[in-house]
Amino acid sequence: MIEMDFLTIFIATIVSFIISLFWFSSFFFKKTWKNYRDFTIRKKYFHLPIFFALHWLVAFFIAFIEIYFGATSFWDGIITGAVLWLGFVMPTQIFSLYFKKHAFKLFFDENALFFINFLVPGCILAG
Repeated sequence: MIEMDFLTIFIATIVSFIISLFWFSSFFFKKTWKNYRDFTIRKKYFHLPIFFALHWLVAFFIAFIEIYFGATSFWDGIITGAVLWLGFVMPTQIFSLYFKKHAFKLFFDENALFFINFLVPGCILAG
């Protein structure tokens, strides 16, 4: 039985967390995201520990699934992350696009981040 490597899960969480922070920063898609969402972005950082915990949870379950299915290479990690995103994240996001009438640009920006946030931990954890 293969055991989970919590240090690798933590590293995958940090990388995914940093990508997310930069994704919606003023360097990338903050302006687009602010235009399509109904609230203003606050400068308070109390939500960051929760945000980090959610990234850790995603990395933990990706690690669990990779151990269960025996993913051992970089490409196994890519396939695991892509399949998990395609099977679990994408259908729920299409619901928002279709029924809530969210803008396609917002849909694309957010889902590109979700896709990356499943691929990167998948690659780090399987590799």
